[in-house]
Amino acid sequence: MIRGGVGVLAVAVVLAGCSGGDPARPDDGAAVVTDDGVRYTAATAVMESFPVQLRTTLTLENVGTEVVRLTFPDGCVVLLAAARPGSDEAVWEEERACTMALEEVSLAPGEEREFTSSTVSARDILGASLPDGPYDLLAVLRPHTGTVRVPAGRVALAVPRGD
Repeated sequence: MIRGGVGVLAVAVVLAGCSGGDPARPDDGAAVVTDDGVRYTAATAVMESFPVQLRTTLTLENVGTEVVRLTFPDGCVVLLAAARPGSDEAVWEEERACTMALEEVSLAPGEEREFTSSTVSARDILGASLPDGPYDLLAVLRPHTGTVRVPAGRVALAVPRGD
């Protein structure tokens, strides 16, 4: 591992399954969470910059036969969280200022909609207290029906630390 401010290392392997049990997987290997007639899938892009940046794209698909309406409490439809592999408890959760306007989403049967998280750096996640290593990412949604956590990949994160 390179230390002393030389660089930031982050390698992403999209492996889903942050919580107990294996979530269903479509053909592309992404984890699937289905809740109240909506299928949620998420994938995280790792942008090679310094420090490395992460951005998660979440897809909502109405898998039912009726229109689904979801109301989100603010303009932050997708927030990120990180957990140690094998743990259901987040060790880091994104906190950011969001608009106070309700965000309403209506999905016709079979309709898909994508939402993207803000860009988050490895330094934001690890800060001064979390150790370098692998983390399972979660896309967190807070619709009126209750919180939904969607596995969004596994990343190995490291940041330069002072000596």
